[in-house]
Amino acid sequence: MSFLSSLQLAHNNFQGNIPESIGKISSLQVLNLKGNNLSGIVPPTIYTNCSLTYLSLSNNQLFGRIPSDIGYTLPNITELILGGNHFDGPIPASLGNASNLQNLDLRKNSLTGGIPSLGLLRKLKILDVGTNMLKSGDWTFLSSLTNCTQLQILCLDFNGLGGIIPRSIGDLSSTLEVLLLSEDQLTGDIPSEIGKLKGLTVLVMQKKSLTGHIPDTLGNLPNMSLLSLSNNKLSGEIPHSIGKLERLTEIYFMENNLTGQMPASLKGCKNLLLLNLSSNSFIGSIPWEILSISTLSKGLDLSYNQLSGNIPSQIGHLMNLNSLSISNNQLSGEIPSALGECLLLESLHLEKNFLQGKIPGSLSALRGIYEMDLSQNNLSGTIPEFFESFTSIYILNLSFNELEGPVPKGGVFANSTAISIQGNKKLCARSPMQQVPLCGALPSKTKKTSYVLTIVVPLTIVGFITSACLGFILLKKNREYGTGSKISTAGDVYSYGIILLQMMTGKQPTDDMFKDGTNLHGFVEEALQQNFGDILEPSLTKYDEGGESLTTVKITWLVKQLAKLGLKCSETSPKDRPTIKDVHVEIISIEEMFSSLHH
Repeated sequence: MSFLSSLQLAHNNFQGNIPESIGKISSLQVLNLKGNNLSGIVPPTIYTNCSLTYLSLSNNQLFGRIPSDIGYTLPNITELILGGNHFDGPIPASLGNASNLQNLDLRKNSLTGGIPSLGLLRKLKILDVGTNMLKSGDWTFLSSLTNCTQLQILCLDFNGLGGIIPRSIGDLSSTLEVLLLSEDQLTGDIPSEIGKLKGLTVLVMQKKSLTGHIPDTLGNLPNMSLLSLSNNKLSGEIPHSIGKLERLTEIYFMENNLTGQMPASLKGCKNLLLLNLSSNSFIGSIPWEILSISTLSKGLDLSYNQLSGNIPSQIGHLMNLNSLSISNNQLSGEIPSALGECLLLESLHLEKNFLQGKIPGSLSALRGIYEMDLSQNNLSGTIPEFFESFTSIYILNLSFNELEGPVPKGGVFANSTAISIQGNKKLCARSPMQQVPLCGALPSKTKKTSYVLTIVVPLTIVGFITSACLGFILLKKNREYGTGSKISTAGDVYSYGIILLQMMTGKQPTDDMFKDGTNLHGFVEEALQQNFGDILEPSLTKYDEGGESLTTVKITWLVKQLAKLGLKCSETSPKDRPTIKDVHVEIISIEEMFSSLHH
């Protein structure tokens, strides 16, 4: 095939090594082998084929080092796409001389060292070196990128980049649209100069140790559609200027130290699909202006704050909303009947507040809901019979309220394990034949052991048993004990969290893949945001007990809850971990929900 100029074999099931002969086709300009199962080392003939302008070997099982002289041996290359393999070693500095390069994708490998200066690549549009083990050095590479005037996408996330983000970040190209800086070891403030990047549509700077306030200059980015600053240590209030970003569709500010009231100015984000402000220290009432953003559909999460007052009746304006969580606050008053106007609601979490009154009959309109948690409030009256007609629901938690009267017996109530109603002392069964074991007084918590999770699968822990007083199993003492820190139950919580993460992934915290700043905690945390199913120990996706089986969706939901708990327990700082009491409550809740799934 001496005259072949383009060979496209992407997204097949080719295995084995890449034949060396392919690289000897002197007329070959385009070689696309991405998305296969190729392995081994890339033949040198590929890297020295000077006619190549496009080379994509991404998402295979290739390994080895990228040749140090690749920038000279591929002088005509415009797109070099090697992501999703096992390449190691440094990024060759010679790539800075590949003057025609427009797209450099080295994402998701095991590359080490610093990022070389690429300032001579005047045509560069995409630079993606995320999910490697790179170090930042003195950040001169970022200053050099200010010469790349056509740069559109810059992905530096999930590496070991450390230090303070340089002010020169504001001097990057005005054409820059996507900037990813997640899960690095960055500290200090978010530079206000970032507001100079007028072309930004996506800004993700999450899972770091960034401090200070959210810069007001972010309001100068009119094209912004996704803004994520979650899992940092940011403090202060949300700047009102954020409300000027009319094109914003998703905001993630969860798990920071943000304070003050939630700004009513957010109503200016007229195209918002998702707003997550959970796990902060916001006070005051829920602004009705936020509930007037009728485009909200993916989710509204204001949980784990210090919000007070009533739930505004404007909640009914969110007619397209799929998920609502305002749990773990200090909200009072009744559940507004307007909530029944959110006809597309699938998940509703109002637990751990001070809500009172009856469960409104208007909720009968929520026929597509599959998860509802109203537990740990002061709700009274009887359990509405309309719950019997909810055919999609498989989680209903009404426990620890002041409900009374007979428990409905149809639909979800046909088996008492399908719901959680414990802690409601005045509930009773409709008939002697109906089993409501948690009716009346609270069950005894003194029994010696209880099964928290039983998943019958091969090659994994079949049962994980914990005592009711929470004597956690310790695989090993964590580093807090070894460095002279005060011994406390926080260390036990940490160990318990690591055990859960091991169960979910089948990986040890000492696995070879965790080095240069990466660890089991970060591995699971990243996957929860992206492809959680890919990291699970394979047998966890199967469930079989006495011939009964669960759908993949339901078992994945269950495992995901345990993974989230494991992440909470294994936070680096002891003060960020839940107490043993909180863990006990949550693990019991997961156990109950697990029971309900297969009945």
